[in-house]
Amino acid sequence: MIKKRGKNVLIFHGKPVHGAIFDMDGTMFDTERLRFQTLQQASQELIGQEFSHEYLMQCLGLSATTAEQLAQRLYGVNVPYKEIRKKS
Repeated sequence: MIKKRGKNVLIFHGKPVHGAIFDMDGTMFDTERLRFQTLQQASQELIGQEFSHEYLMQCLGLSATTAEQLAQRLYGVNVPYKEIRKKS
């Protein structure tokens, strides 16, 4: 952050940032597919089976706590949900 004309300016890779775009719902970039793949890979490594596509679709829009509760219902109460999310 530097001051320029009395305003704070964020510098990224040596250049000023004038704006940012946040794509929260996948409108511009298909991030859901990548997220599903990383969660499936992490769940395979940690519990020996991939989270199903159906489960992951049900999780869209849920809080992490609610998604964890759903995972426990589907994959058992001992599913290491937080570790899977962290690893993914």
